[in-house]
Amino acid sequence: MERGKESTVRRTVEFGEGSEHGSENRDTRENRDTRRNRGSRERGSMGQKKRILIVDDDPIVAESLAEHLAGEGYETATAMNAAEAQALLDGASNFPTPEGRAPQPVHVVLSDVSMPETSGLDLLQWIKANHPTTAVVMLTGYGTIESAVRALRLGAADYLTKPVMDDELRVALERAL
Repeated sequence: MERGKESTVRRTVEFGEGSEHGSENRDTRENRDTRRNRGSRERGSMGQKKRILIVDDDPIVAESLAEHLAGEGYETATAMNAAEAQALLDGASNFPTPEGRAPQPVHVVLSDVSMPETSGLDLLQWIKANHPTTAVVMLTGYGTIESAVRALRLGAADYLTKPVMDDELRVALERAL
């Protein structure tokens, strides 16, 4: 199996249960996954859990955001690029569901603007065309006014610069939800 395909398949299967990163051992992943799932709590109306997909080509950024948001009570998952995010959004295994119910949607995508191959802005356009009820918050380490204006015109709920402050992220997610 090609390396890129292996990554996508692995993440699709484990979406919502934590993702793998190279040298991390099984015990560490299981402990992290237990913390992440325990951190999930109901938010919003009708007891619906809010699901956030973090898309960033830097695994350290993606995982630290996922850990932080899981601690805030969200269900989280990560994707390393736009293609992986698209597969997860379109796939049948977005998040685990109890009692064999249909897969539940992703509520918010947090996406880096600058990624190899497909940019975060291109991913934003794809999400708005294919998953119009999914909110998108853009993150960037190299923010410009032009990029922010373009993202907002394309339908982004918010545009944040890295390193993102906890309060900024919390407010952006509350507005997006």
